[in-house]
Amino acid sequence: MVRLLTATARDDHAFAVPFLERRGFQRTIREPESRLDVTNFDPTPFRAVADRTAAEGISIMSLAELRERSPDWARHCWELEWALIQDIPSSEPFAREPVEAFAERLNDPSFCIDGYFLAVDTASSMVVGVSTVDVSDGDPRVWGCGLTGVLRSHRRRGIALALKLRAIAYAAAHGASILVTDNEENNPMYTLNQRLGFRYAWSWLGFERQLRS
Repeated sequence: MVRLLTATARDDHAFAVPFLERRGFQRTIREPESRLDVTNFDPTPFRAVADRTAAEGISIMSLAELRERSPDWARHCWELEWALIQDIPSSEPFAREPVEAFAERLNDPSFCIDGYFLAVDTASSMVVGVSTVDVSDGDPRVWGCGLTGVLRSHRRRGIALALKLRAIAYAAAHGASILVTDNEENNPMYTLNQRLGFRYAWSWLGFERQLRS
């Protein structure tokens, strides 16, 4: 029988990594955390890409807007997120949330539905991408980025960039000074965030150790 122990550490905590390695843990994943100074962000260099996606029939809307348009909004978002999660590098498999629990979470009054943005292909009414932002606990000036992704069928068209621009603009308009995100180091979203001006802060490191009995 094999049991698996997992642990997480920050690479800027000098004692943490040696502590784990001395006990037989091996690193399995590195997720840099990056931060964007929203107050100095200039969207001008990226507007042409966003305008192009709109001209190609991609509409960016908030979850609040989608809810008004589609009675089956929860299932659309649930299916989209599950498809995107399959492409997120992870040291452990993801468990699929039941659609009822997903809808309940998004219907919670504390959930920021206006900071949950979706890309809709107007020709098919298909929801093809998502990007979310929400205020972090404790400091209204610091906001966190949630899932950003686009279905494989619609990638390389600037949709993720258009979504991020809309999310950043929303956060800035509602008092954000800093946006925080983390991505696995080989995830293309990490490169996109760096392009937008997110700057490296530190990395979360995932470790595991197998125990045999």
